[in-house]
Amino acid sequence: MSRKTDLNEYLDKLLSHWASYHNHKENMAHLALAAQIAIACAILSDKWLPYCNLHKLFGLFAVIVLWIALYLYAGWEMWLRRKAATIVKAIMRARGKLIDHEPSAGNDAIQTSEWGINFCKCAWWPWFSKYDWGDKGYPEELLNELSVASKERDKHLEALEIGGWILSLCIFVVYIMDFFVVMTCTIINLVTSCSRC
Repeated sequence: MSRKTDLNEYLDKLLSHWASYHNHKENMAHLALAAQIAIACAILSDKWLPYCNLHKLFGLFAVIVLWIALYLYAGWEMWLRRKAATIVKAIMRARGKLIDHEPSAGNDAIQTSEWGINFCKCAWWPWFSKYDWGDKGYPEELLNELSVASKERDKHLEALEIGGWILSLCIFVVYIMDFFVVMTCTIINLVTSCSRC
């Protein structure tokens, strides 16, 4: 068999693996976001803790800690999804160039997207790191495409990430506001009950 045939088979297997990995990460990120929404709906319905304000205060504190865990988990899954999407894009391009007999892209063809990189640094800061594709043992054709694909802007991916990020932050703001309202009510109740004594 020729190197081209072997490379095509290798890229096919790699594509199958990374495409299913991408879908899994996307599902897990959306599941974390759905959990945030479900918890927020339960809290805002005001039926989750029908006891005193002190119970609500401790409950809200626990929910905020849970929100932080879900936010970080969703960010981790989104970051891995972005990495998988980049690899899938690079594999598709490498396969296309093998079929069309075009040379692989050189480094001069790279169009960097500073906005996308800056968004990732801000939104997924705990997980953000530069891609290092060289240590994976990928063939040169794929490495060239990975170098290009990792620096290009993916507007659809960014739109999904920004939407999830903004929704998470809105939920967090509602929790914080609710926490301060309940804390204020608790303090007022404690002060008025102490003044009666």
